[in-house]
Amino acid sequence: MNPIAFLLVAVATPVFGQLKWENPEQTFTAKPLDKVIVAKFRFTNVGTTSLKITDMQPSCGCTTAFLEKKEYASGESGEIEARFKPGSRVGRQEKWIVVKTDWVPPQQTILRFTVNIPEAITIQPELVMWRIGDQLKP
Repeated sequence: MNPIAFLLVAVATPVFGQLKWENPEQTFTAKPLDKVIVAKFRFTNVGTTSLKITDMQPSCGCTTAFLEKKEYASGESGEIEARFKPGSRVGRQEKWIVVKTDWVPPQQTILRFTVNIPEAITIQPELVMWRIGDQLKP
């Protein structure tokens, strides 16, 4: 492609809205009595036009995502708040939210967060057996 044709294509191509994420991957350690873990994903529209967030899809039913509004002007910032309910889960939990926008071509971002959930209580040994007539030894 000759340089003049390339320049014409580059100038004629419009720049659409684009989101820049501050921290698209986060890690948390839950405390034993935590009912909800909250991750906040801040973003800024660094494009030259407004942008609309068209969909947010959490990875499972234990995770929800909230957004104050859907459309963001150029230079405007926002935040997606993800809430994870650990329930009786233990160990490493990896969750994500797929965020879609009306950017052309279609833009999709995957926000990830990991939650390490320790066991609330550990009993050692796991199994103890007594027989009738056994005596405790000091």
